[in-house]
Amino acid sequence: MKIGNEHSEIPISMKVPEDWYNYEERKWANIVVRNEGKETYLVWIPRYQYMIRPSQTVGQEEAEIVFIPKNKTEASPGYNIPEAFVWSDIEADTAADKQIAGFWTTKYEVAGIETGIEADITTTNTSVKVSNIRKPTETNMKVEYWIDGEKRHETTNKEEGYEYTGLEQNKKYTVTIIVRNSITDAHIAALTKEVTTRGPNAPDLTGFNEGTTFYLTWDAGGNEVRTPITGAQPENWYNYGKKEWANIVTTSEDRTKETYLVWIPRYAYLALDNQYVDILWLPDTSQDVPEGYNIPEAFIWSDTEGDTEQSKQIRGFWTTKYEVNNI
Repeated sequence: MKIGNEHSEIPISMKVPEDWYNYEERKWANIVVRNEGKETYLVWIPRYQYMIRPSQTVGQEEAEIVFIPKNKTEASPGYNIPEAFVWSDIEADTAADKQIAGFWTTKYEVAGIETGIEADITTTNTSVKVSNIRKPTETNMKVEYWIDGEKRHETTNKEEGYEYTGLEQNKKYTVTIIVRNSITDAHIAALTKEVTTRGPNAPDLTGFNEGTTFYLTWDAGGNEVRTPITGAQPENWYNYGKKEWANIVTTSEDRTKETYLVWIPRYAYLALDNQYVDILWLPDTSQDVPEGYNIPEAFIWSDTEGDTEQSKQIRGFWTTKYEVNNI
């Protein structure tokens, strides 16, 4: 982070910024850890020895600090090495394997979702889309969109969102959204999230009657368009990244009944609050989910609740939207 306005866009997986720290100039190494609406700020304390000297101000003392390497286990004459640099229950332990080169200590923690950013982040095989930024709500805001330490876009209109395109499939990326004051450039809030470019499991039409089942799309005027599933799949059939779900309609042989269905691909979810959840698409029948996420029971074909047997997992399912009788 730089002196002045905060800059915390570059994830630690990327190249270290040249101006991150300079202890000789009293610029200490700082990091911020973001996790579900909380931000914790830490500073690196490198190994040192110190000596207490009388100050030029009468009645006061000052410390002289000298940075030392990890392998220096004994202080120079007149100096002391703080116990914090010894990982041991034994006081003044000088064993080489008990020494540490430094440690991170908390500066402060900013807690609560009100201090962060709330937004929807969805993925496809080659893109990541940010939409529906709900917080913060300050005026004079600008939004910066970063990915793996590279700034991709900046706007003063948070409503427009942004889509990171041209990404590699099945690759992990670090997405950071920074909100600043558009006049002063002061840091207001940030959101950092690791995502994997992965789209939902494709709809499975196995078992449907080819003569009475149709891809369902809509034209520019909002009119329903039906395409037999024996033909080519329409290019605009679905796009889950844009919240356009795959729909089909099946009819009875005499065309007097119609059933509309939508494909629900396998996913895991994390409840953010009483109104919003974070959705993570899962490949095939994967049960590998980050901590805090849950897989709905609907994706388990079993009478046993929470059954983790791999053969009982399903890629997705069709669910009825509505049924029309006696057309």
